[in-house]
Amino acid sequence: MMITDYATGKELRETPEEHFRQLFEHILIDDLGYPKSHIEIEFIIQRGANRNAEEADIVVFKSEKKTQENAYIVIEIETPKKTYDRQAISYVTATTAPLCVWFAGFEKNSSGPFYLYRDLKKDPTTFIDIPTLPRYGEEFDSIGKYKKADLKPAKALRTLFKRIHHKLYGSGPIKREEDVAKEVIKIIFCKILDELSPNETCEFRATPSELTSPEGQKKVKKRIEALYHELLLDPDFGELFRGENIEYNDEWVTYIVSELQSVGLLHEETNTDALGDAYEIFLPSTLKGESGQFFTPREVVRFAIDVINPSFINKEIVLDTACGSGGFLTVAIEHLRKQIIIAYSKRGFTKDKIYLILKDHAGKYIHGMDIEPFFI
Repeated sequence: MMITDYATGKELRETPEEHFRQLFEHILIDDLGYPKSHIEIEFIIQRGANRNAEEADIVVFKSEKKTQENAYIVIEIETPKKTYDRQAISYVTATTAPLCVWFAGFEKNSSGPFYLYRDLKKDPTTFIDIPTLPRYGEEFDSIGKYKKADLKPAKALRTLFKRIHHKLYGSGPIKREEDVAKEVIKIIFCKILDELSPNETCEFRATPSELTSPEGQKKVKKRIEALYHELLLDPDFGELFRGENIEYNDEWVTYIVSELQSVGLLHEETNTDALGDAYEIFLPSTLKGESGQFFTPREVVRFAIDVINPSFINKEIVLDTACGSGGFLTVAIEHLRKQIIIAYSKRGFTKDKIYLILKDHAGKYIHGMDIEPFFI
């Protein structure tokens, strides 16, 4: 059987390894934002004049120019039964790529994934482990130095949450899925609280040096614990976690921060509901069923809101009496935001002004309630 390669459109023979390659291509393109035009598969890399050329499974280039000298990330794909080797490093040393990856899926018996970085200017022969890859257009040295204005919309939040879930559940120290879910949601709330703060710079961050050293990881967790302390004092959300601590250690808190820090969960172009997606991905289906929590498919939610068509001009009230994580309310707010843009199109209002109008309207006319406070 043949399948179509997601990045290049080439027809390929379906194999177990090919499924893992397609999975990682979706991460690169949908989650991290790399253009398909910058990606090639089975790219020939020549390692020395007297050695045979070999094929790298995936190469991401700095631009559409696909040459060995323009490589940016070299990725080796394996199946879960394979053990970690340094083949990707041997490929990348023949290029100018600063990053390489060894990926064998997210199965429980998989090694890794392993992400490695080298500083080409200071020490091009030394590779250090990093918890994740930089997003498209993000310089390695700029990681963890974000201002609120630098945060990018999350275009594939479910893919990102799935990646975090697989890593935490497969390799992390907490094994009960409901406990993993609760710890991740605590940290997501810290991220949202940081985005809502008036400070220009982000406290929810981790620099490369912090990502790769125990001392740095301790600093990251200390910042997150400071945000968590603020969360416990918050009149709206503090009761959810009263009397609880963040249970993940420095290393695993830093990993979660590394995955989430560059995206804006509240960014107007983030195309889904962060808490709803986190709840759906991280909580096991049995627990959701026991709690009476069943999510309406997002396509159905959008269809329903389009049909109901709540009016900004007429100040119509939207009330969801079993709102869960607020999926219907989130889509309704986005629907109203588009109406506000049209209504004030001749005023020349900035995005900030539109946001303030939307915030005021939502506070008065958009309401939700739920019997289970943890999932509101």
